[in-house]
Amino acid sequence: SEIVVWGTGLRAWDYEIEPEYRDNYDEIFNMWNGWSLLHDGTSRGWSAWPGAYPPGVVEMDHYVWWGTPLAVSTPYFENLPLMHLLAGVACHLGGASDYRDCHVADARIVSILLSALAIWLIILIARRLAPSGPGPWLAGLLYASIPSIVLQTREVKEELVVVPLALGTLLFFLRWRDDGRNERDLMIASTLAGIALMAKLPAMFLIPGLVRLVVSSRDHAAARRAAAVSIGLGAVTLGLYVSMQGLAPFLAASSAQVTNRGLHFLVFPHFFDLLFINGLPFGRGWAIFLSVAGLGTLYTWPPERRATIAIPLVLYLVAAGVGTANQVFGWY
Repeated sequence: SEIVVWGTGLRAWDYEIEPEYRDNYDEIFNMWNGWSLLHDGTSRGWSAWPGAYPPGVVEMDHYVWWGTPLAVSTPYFENLPLMHLLAGVACHLGGASDYRDCHVADARIVSILLSALAIWLIILIARRLAPSGPGPWLAGLLYASIPSIVLQTREVKEELVVVPLALGTLLFFLRWRDDGRNERDLMIASTLAGIALMAKLPAMFLIPGLVRLVVSSRDHAAARRAAAVSIGLGAVTLGLYVSMQGLAPFLAASSAQVTNRGLHFLVFPHFFDLLFINGLPFGRGWAIFLSVAGLGTLYTWPPERRATIAIPLVLYLVAAGVGTANQVFGWY
């Protein structure tokens, strides 16, 4: 609990000032979309590719926010709404009467609380994977304290809800595998993996990751159940959201996301060398240290424990590498 409090305190110190709230316009559509969805069910956000949408979707071509022109699209589909809804709740509780009245200081509280949950889950997972020694506490302390992680996990980004969903999936898989294969644990893991899709499309990596881990436990029937629940839940929730907002804008926005950002081979060294926060290089030493330490730990572990970390990690690196152009930002 002390580590969770420590990490939360670091994130809460001047959280509304740094990172500078005009540095990352993605925080805007998180707040705008969440406020609008909760207000009247309308999805709304600024678009990087307004020309890709069908006619009549772009609400305002030249809305200027702090000197930057933004095209506001309604409906909005360039990111899915789970994190947006949480930010929207914070905006409504903060007293916003219009989507443009949302304040970063209100929405970032959601990010800080999600980060506190992530720290706690990291410690719980590490205690299962390394039950003896200081490893679990060091793992939690690193995630709680590394400056680049502290700064980036203040921002209102979809990854801040993907992370606890991914960790929760892993934790309940471990409970299922190690504590008598209780069906409830498997269903919770499958549910978390399925709903993560509604935070960000690349989070669909959790589904094959979970299924592959269950297969590695030599229970193919359980793997089929996990696949059915996670895929079915993801498909139903995504289908309902798209049917509410419109299929044509969703296909247009998704196509623009994929085709306007190429896959660059050099993106993969960036995972282990150079990270960016809002376009500024930051955290090279930490990235190299954590990569070397993590790979060294995996090398010393037996195959079953090694797979628990390696399979989701590799799948996520591939998923995040597609469409990130030639940079890897801190939230990845």
